[in-house]
Amino acid sequence: MIQIPAYKRVVFEPLAYRDAGKSQKAVFARDKSFWGLRGRGFSRHPFMREWFSLVCDGLEGKLSDAEKQVFNDSRTGRGEFFNEVLLTDGKDLFVYDDAEDLVFT
Repeated sequence: MIQIPAYKRVVFEPLAYRDAGKSQKAVFARDKSFWGLRGRGFSRHPFMREWFSLVCDGLEGKLSDAEKQVFNDSRTGRGEFFNEVLLTDGKDLFVYDDAEDLVFT
């Protein structure tokens, strides 16, 4: 059986967004980041399984040059967003896929 890593089905933004003239990644709230991705032609943030399959292959030296650029860029700056949102009430952990327009109170 041939297994295809989950990240192979994803079109990643080559470099995370930077403000004009800046070399460091811009820091956004999750929803602003999501809508910015959409505005730049991408459909969503990666799912965790897609991201961690990229990280595993990156650590094992199995990435193409374009994939290496995404992997290396992810290790700079302050963080990355995933398509899932994890919340806890202190007792249970809730995972939401494709969450949009979140409001925390």
